[in-house]
Amino acid sequence: ANSRSQIADASTLHRAVHARSEPESPMDSALYFSFRPGAAHPADDGIISAWDIVDGPSIGTDTVVLSSCSTARGRVVAGEGIIGLARAFHVAGARTLIASQWPVPDHSTAELMTAFYEEIAAGSSNVDALHRARRVIAGDPELAHPYHWASFQIRGDWR
Repeated sequence: ANSRSQIADASTLHRAVHARSEPESPMDSALYFSFRPGAAHPADDGIISAWDIVDGPSIGTDTVVLSSCSTARGRVVAGEGIIGLARAFHVAGARTLIASQWPVPDHSTAELMTAFYEEIAAGSSNVDALHRARRVIAGDPELAHPYHWASFQIRGDWR
């Protein structure tokens, strides 16, 4: 199954891929799974834009984790809030979204997400798991600077 159908069927969706935020045209912000120029069909190009997410099938995903650079970024639109990838997942039906405010380093993000999922497996809520994972990463002298652990935020249902 391609990534679009996987999004529609997941209860928890985690994507750690390259992302591009387009502040001037936030609905063109995208997740890059691969890139095949000249793909026969746009759905096969390995790119999922905010438009694709909104125009695609409705999703009943409880939690979407976008473990990629700047996925919470977008453009503030009066009366709408921040428009971009994060908002697209909410419009498509995701209840909770965890996304990053700035470009995130691979190593510390992997450490943070590992600690986050260990907390989830132990029964923590999303907000408690992220809080505890941040404390674990901040306790590592090499990763103590907030650049390594403070980028991710939770939007939507905080359970």
